Amino acid sequence: MIFFDKITNSFLFNLFKLARFSYAKKYLLKDSRVPHDLYKMHVPAKHKQGTLSIWVLKQIKHRKKKCQDDLYFWDFGAESWLGNLNHVQGLYEYLSGAFDDFYKYEYQGKTVLDVGGYIGDSARYFCKKGARKVVVYEPVDTNLLCMKHNLKQYQNHVEIHPKAVGNKDGDITIASDHPPGDTGFGYGHGDYIIKVQSQSFTSILTHTEADVAKIDCEGYERYLLDVPNELLRRIPYWIIEIHGEELRKQLQAKFTEAQFKKKKMSDAAEKQAIDHYYLVQN
Repeated sequence: MIFFDKITNSFLFNLFKLARFSYAKKYLLKDSRVPHDLYKMHVPAKHKQGTLSIWVLKQIKHRKKKCQDDLYFWDFGAESWLGNLNHVQGLYEYLSGAFDDFYKYEYQGKTVLDVGGYIGDSARYFCKKGARKVVVYEPVDTNLLCMKHNLKQYQNHVEIHPKAVGNKDGDITIASDHPPGDTGFGYGHGDYIIKVQSQSFTSILTHTEADVAKIDCEGYERYLLDVPNELLRRIPYWIIEIHGEELRKQLQAKFTEAQFKKKKMSDAAEKQAIDHYYLVQN
């Protein structure tokens, strides 16, 4: 049994499993990029100096039933999810317990503003930690479809808004280096383009009753710099994943000016550039 486990956990065995997927073999033979192909993220690419995601391959055994297109139901023991292979890669931080480092806070009885809801992983985490209500913003249709299923057991505690969050209300165009549904969608200015509804941070904060905000929207956190300080102070605790060191410095200056202090976090959260700010009470 030990010998069998060693074989099934080996790099070559998992490489063989990947090669069995349709469209995957071309990536094992040459460095090519095909838009919307699920496997391009999980195969070595010279321009990325990437490596094969063994963890993602190991999750295939948890795939149970097809829903539609490339969406499947996945069963991770006590955790059941709807998503595709990219989504499962994005679930790694949730399933591995990393959220306990990234989002460490007392959520019991709190209302959480969740900007960048993905497929509902962070919202489920907040609900499991006792949040009274989670207000989620997410613009990608595929993610929203998955989210509604993944948060079904918490539907009385979740309010979902199918919108992006940025600097204005109304229609916006998002151009990204990553395809919709990818964890990095929204970052960069590449060939993946969608038109979505948006709501500004200022508009949301004007009416919010949230106790804590979690922001992970692939660079759109920069629009917090334009929000009046008095509106930032309407939410006393902020958790922000920041994309870029210069923006990190700017946001730290902004929150300091608005009478917040940065909380010391774990090395894992620091490495992921997740900053926590709490309002200093006068």
